[in-house]
Amino acid sequence: MTTDIDGQPRPLGNGPDVGADESPYSANINGVQVSTLASPPEWRVYYTGVGVPPSTYLQQEYLIPFAYYAPPTAPQVRSYTLQDRFPADLELVSTTNPAGLRFNQEGVTLTWTSQTPLLPGEWSWVGLTGRSGDIAGGASLLNTGSLSYTLANEVHGTLPFSATTVVPARPVFPPLFLTPGDGEICVNESSSLRATGLAGAGMLVRLYEDNTYKASATASATGQFTITWTSALTESHPLVFIYAESCETGAGGACSGPSDVVRLEYPEGHWCPQRSYWEGEAQGIHHTFYFRNDLGRYATDDFALPGVYGFWNTQMHLYSCCAYNELNPFKVRADGQLYDEPVAHNGRMWTFNIGSAHEVTIETQCFGPGGEPGEPIVTHGEVQPHHGHLRAGAGAARHHGDRLRLRAGMGRVDSVARAPVPEPNQPAGDRSQRLLRLLHAAGLLLSGGAGRGRLSILAQPGRAGDQRNRAREHSAHPLAG
Repeated sequence: MTTDIDGQPRPLGNGPDVGADESPYSANINGVQVSTLASPPEWRVYYTGVGVPPSTYLQQEYLIPFAYYAPPTAPQVRSYTLQDRFPADLELVSTTNPAGLRFNQEGVTLTWTSQTPLLPGEWSWVGLTGRSGDIAGGASLLNTGSLSYTLANEVHGTLPFSATTVVPARPVFPPLFLTPGDGEICVNESSSLRATGLAGAGMLVRLYEDNTYKASATASATGQFTITWTSALTESHPLVFIYAESCETGAGGACSGPSDVVRLEYPEGHWCPQRSYWEGEAQGIHHTFYFRNDLGRYATDDFALPGVYGFWNTQMHLYSCCAYNELNPFKVRADGQLYDEPVAHNGRMWTFNIGSAHEVTIETQCFGPGGEPGEPIVTHGEVQPHHGHLRAGAGAARHHGDRLRLRAGMGRVDSVARAPVPEPNQPAGDRSQRLLRLLHAAGLLLSGGAGRGRLSILAQPGRAGDQRNRAREHSAHPLAG
C-alpha cells in the first residue's frame, strides 16, 4: 500500500477501515508470485507517405510482473524460468526485460531464463508488445504462460498465468489534409478552393467549412483524395475553418471523427502564399520555397525563407488574388532592386526573375475592370541565413559593420545606419549609449509629435557577400525628446 484514503492506516487484522483501502480480509501474499496484465487492445493509424494509403493496426501490450515475497532469512530463488505462449494472431514487435534474464524465442513460445538468483523481497517484470494489421474485430486474444522456479533448499514449483482480451471493431480514422495548410489563401477565379489529403482506400471523404457540409470525394486505392468546393472566403469574410471526416461507403457505413481543423484567412497582401512559390538552383540543387512565417503558417507579410548560399538569379511566382489580372499588380523589391517587369503571366500567376535577395518587399495593387488603380499594399519578408542566428543584446549590433534597420509606424523603413564597432568587453550601459547616438544619427530621436509611433529595431549583418540573419525585432514605446 502506498496511499491511505483517509490518512489513518490501520494494521492488518485490527478490523475494517471503512472507506479506506485496507481491510482485515485482504489476502496475505507470501512466496513466489506471478501474473499477467493485458492492456485493452487499441487500433492505431499511421501514414507512410503520399501515394500510400494510411495503414491501421491493432496494438496489444502485456506486462508480466513476478516477485518473491518472503522474509530476509528465507531461502533465495536459485533459478527460475518464465515462459509465455504469445497469441498467434499477433506479431511480436518488442520485448522488454531487466538485466539478469536471457531471452529466447521459438515460434510463439517466448522464454526468459534467470542468470542471477531472485532474493527474498525482490521483484521484476517482462513487457511484450504485439501488433496485427488484419485481425478482425471481435477476435479473442489468449496469452498464457508459467513461471517455474527452484529454491536454494531444492523446493520447486510452477505457477501459471493467463489473460484474455477481445479485439474491438476496426474504427474509421479521420482523413489527413495535405493542402491547404494553416494560414492565408484566396479562392481561384471560380471562387473555389481545393483540398488534397490521405484517407483509407475507398473511403468517402466529406468536407465541412464553418461546420457546413460543402463537398465529398472517394479516396483512391492509394488513399489519396481531392475535393474542390465553393468557399465563403472573401476579403469581406476573411476567416473560415475547414475539417473533414471519412465514412465507409454503403448504407449504415461507420464514419470517423473530425480531422484536424485548418484555419484559412484572406491574404493581407492580396496574393496567395499557398499557391505562390520561389524557385532556383544553388550549387547544382533545385530549391523550391513557399511563403511561411516563423510560426510555420502561410503568410504574405513577415514571411521567412531559409537561406541557401548561391540562391540567386531565381524565379518568383506570385499568384494574385485580384479580381482582374490583365494588368500586372506586382512590384517586387529585393535588396533595393525593383522588379516590376514580369517574364511570364498565366491567369493569376505572375513570374519575375530575381537576382540576389535578403530583404524582400512585395507591393500589390489591384486594378478594376477599366484599369482603375486600387490602393497598393506592401508586405515584407526576408531570406534567413544558412548559419547561426544573430542576437542583438543591450541595444548594440554584435558584429562589426552590422546594419541597424529602424522602422517607425506601420512597418515602413525610415532610416538605415551602420552600427559602430563595439569595444571588447564593453559595458551594457556604454552599448546603450552607442545605440542612442545611432538613433540620433538616423534622425529618429525627435521631439514633440514627430517622433511618436511604434519604433522597431532590426539588427542584420551587412557584410558584403554574407546572407543576412533573420531579423530580431524589438519594439519600444513612442520616443519623445
